[in-house]
Amino acid sequence: MVSSGSHRFRRGLAAFGLLSTLLLASAVGADAQAAPRVLIPNTPTTGFFNVHVTDTTLDEFEDVHLTMQWAVPAGTVAGDTIRITLPPVLDALSFQGFDVLDTTGLLLGAATLDRTDPANPVVVFTFNSNVELGTAGTFGTAGFALSFDRTRLPFVNGVVNVQVFNDTVTVTQNQFVNATVPKKTGNWRPNQLEATALDPSGRLIQTERHMQYAVYLPVDTLAATTDDWTTISFTEPPMNGFPPTARTTGPIS
Repeated sequence: MVSSGSHRFRRGLAAFGLLSTLLLASAVGADAQAAPRVLIPNTPTTGFFNVHVTDTTLDEFEDVHLTMQWAVPAGTVAGDTIRITLPPVLDALSFQGFDVLDTTGLLLGAATLDRTDPANPVVVFTFNSNVELGTAGTFGTAGFALSFDRTRLPFVNGVVNVQVFNDTVTVTQNQFVNATVPKKTGNWRPNQLEATALDPSGRLIQTERHMQYAVYLPVDTLAATTDDWTTISFTEPPMNGFPPTARTTGPIS
């Protein structure tokens, strides 16, 4: 989860790197600090806006990565908030709180989850007194990830389209979910589309972990004693041009 912001200043001053000067200037007086705490509305220029997902095709077990802009106007004081309600298809309980920082690392507030109404969970930015520095408000970008609420994914032939704010996301059903026999898959990580490292000849190479395996062990309620999995062993047959067969055994975690 990340969030960064900048203070806006009048007379065209740069929006970055001027907080130390403002701290000495003490531009906000006691009257502003005593102002009532308010909820700043979501509009095209204040609150949360321009919310998007970074990937529009996902497996049902993958995280949905969100990016959004936020802004608060001049006169915002400690205790003021901005709020955004999460779509029902996202699992709100997968949210993890984080600090709201400006581009210099100054703490402007905290991002939390409000579940006062469990049917409509809300992400809340609550600002502290640092937001009162400057004279023309504060703005920034934020990003965080949430899981799908899989009970809200009515798959048809293994696919469902869901709405996440203003984006349509295509969710594919994981191949293990309805499996009745043990299954194993292996994938190169990073895959060919994600890999960026090159060898001296300009060919893509793997510089980190090579294979990522996923193993599904279904529960057989008719023969429960066979469900006590403790280890797993599988043989990976080589394709043409690869070394001899590799056998891997490991504990179940």
